[in-house]
Amino acid sequence: MHRLLRVVKVPCEKRRFGNPYRDGGYAVCVLPNGYDFFLTMGIGGDDSFEVAISRFYWGRLPGHAYDDQRTSLPNACPGIDFTQMAVGANLPTLLPPGAVNILLKCDIEGAEYTAFAAMSSDDMRRLRQVIIEFHEADLPEHRALMSRFLETHYLAHVHANNSCTCVIIDGCKFPPTVECTYVRKGDLPSITGELDTSPIPHPGLDVPNLQEKSDITLP
Repeated sequence: MHRLLRVVKVPCEKRRFGNPYRDGGYAVCVLPNGYDFFLTMGIGGDDSFEVAISRFYWGRLPGHAYDDQRTSLPNACPGIDFTQMAVGANLPTLLPPGAVNILLKCDIEGAEYTAFAAMSSDDMRRLRQVIIEFHEADLPEHRALMSRFLETHYLAHVHANNSCTCVIIDGCKFPPTVECTYVRKGDLPSITGELDTSPIPHPGLDVPNLQEKSDITLP
């Protein structure tokens, strides 16, 4: 396994939120004590993840959703406001003042590199958990962002999007489009850094993004 895709064993429940059958669902670590804000970027036509998070927290977790292609969320998500806007270098301004335990979901079709380049280390540490889909992650300049995440967070889950074909990097299979779940270092003191040897894709958490194609197995 490439070093950027090595999953660490996390001592908490993992649960799939969102679409259970195809693209639109993501693995989330159910962390104790929750969050103070939910920031979600990139909706498209499927807000099943946002709906699931809203329902799980009974509409009591305040949040904001952003997408430049929509004028509203497809479905009602109590507690989550919406703005039609592209997210890029403005990402730090979207973090609410005083919020220090943010749950963030990011699927913005390649704009994630511009967005997170604008984030300081202090900004990154305000993100308690991040669910992000990296696009063209096989490019060296893009893999640098994955390396940066590992400075402040542990990789708790990874799933390769089967819409693309893996490439070989440093002798290891590497998916150009990959969904990653990160948890902030220090939030779970019992994490030792031991690698998680669960199969990838993970039964019960992962499904193929494209149903007509087999999922991608990572070693």
